[in-house]
Amino acid sequence: MRPRIDRARVARTERAAPHLLRVGSDGHGPRARPWPGARASAAPTNLRVAVFINERYETGGGQALPNAGRISYVTIAAGAGWPWTGEAHDEAQAMRLFSALLELPQLGLLAVHVDAEPSPYPPDAGPTSQAEDRALFQRRLSGER
Repeated sequence: MRPRIDRARVARTERAAPHLLRVGSDGHGPRARPWPGARASAAPTNLRVAVFINERYETGGGQALPNAGRISYVTIAAGAGWPWTGEAHDEAQAMRLFSALLELPQLGLLAVHVDAEPSPYPPDAGPTSQAEDRALFQRRLSGER
């Protein structure tokens, strides 16, 4: 069984190791929380990245990504010159590789495959797009009908 994302554990890890950069690939699009002064082009030796892969669009109702299972973040990172990469498919691997990632004296990326949680969003996109909803909302705010 693949590990689930324990949001409380992630928050505790962020508090314990605020120097980490967390990147989410949970379908919300790429999100990163860098620390001040971090520049990828500087090849920082203290940068550690964990990518959580659930292979679906989270806010779109949980639809599978069109490239689900065909992208290797480890291969991409290695090809970009990252000196250490790891990939976890179960909880035992994840725990072992997280420990290794945090002990590294260099740049490292860990890709963790996680089970998708039930989506809080409906599977149907609805009668209007997000852009149309936003435009209607803005018109109502300005007094238009």
